[in-house]
Amino acid sequence: MAEEPTKITLGQKQRAFIADYLSDEIDSALSDRKQREDSVDLWQAAYEAKPATAKKTFPWDGASNVVVPIMHTTVDAIYARLMNILFAAEPFWTVRSFSEKFDGSAKYIEEYMEYARKTELNLYNFCIDLLMGTVKLGDGFAKVPWSYQWTNVRERDELSKARKVKHTIVNNPLPTAIPWQDILVPSDAIDIQTGRWVSHCIPMNTSDLKKKEMEGK
Repeated sequence: MAEEPTKITLGQKQRAFIADYLSDEIDSALSDRKQREDSVDLWQAAYEAKPATAKKTFPWDGASNVVVPIMHTTVDAIYARLMNILFAAEPFWTVRSFSEKFDGSAKYIEEYMEYARKTELNLYNFCIDLLMGTVKLGDGFAKVPWSYQWTNVRERDELSKARKVKHTIVNNPLPTAIPWQDILVPSDAIDIQTGRWVSHCIPMNTSDLKKKEMEGK
C-alpha cells in the first residue's frame, strides 16, 4: 500500500527560493529547446505537404508549387506497421501461471485484462496518439494516472422527489499520451528518468478550472 505523502510547511523565504529556482530552470529549458520547436514546425509542414511560400517565382514566376507528401507517406506507413504489430493478434494480453494451482485462474485474468483494455484503458486510441507523435517527431511521452471523473445528475427517489447525485464516469487507470510540447526537462538531461525534474504542462480553460474547484482540487 502506498504511503501517505508527508506534509511540509515552508516559510516565505523558502517558497520564494523555490519559485525563483523553478522560474530560472523553466526559462532556461524553454530557451534551449527553441531550435527543436523550429525543427518541429518544419517537420509538421513537411508532413502536411505545405509549400514554403504561397507562390513560387523560381525558376520562373508561377512555377508549380506542389509539394510531394513523401514524409506523410513514410510516416503513415511506419505508423500503420507498428499498430498492426501491436493489435493484429488477439488477445492482446497472454497470461500463463507459474504454478499448476493457478492454471484455472489464468484464463479468467486474461479475459478480464482484455475487457479492461477495450472498455477501460482505451489502449487502442492511446497508441494512436502516442505512436503517431513518436514516428512523426521522434519522441513519445505517456503516463498512466488514475483517472476519476464524475458529474452531477438528477434523479428521483422512491417518493418521486428530484435529487442531485454524483455519477461516476471514469474510475480507473487511464494511459494518456502527452504531446511533446507539453513536456519540459532540463536542457542538460540525458535521460528523462534521471533528470533533475520533469514538467508536464496541462493547458486549462475557465471551464476546466471551475470543474477543478467544484471537485475540491
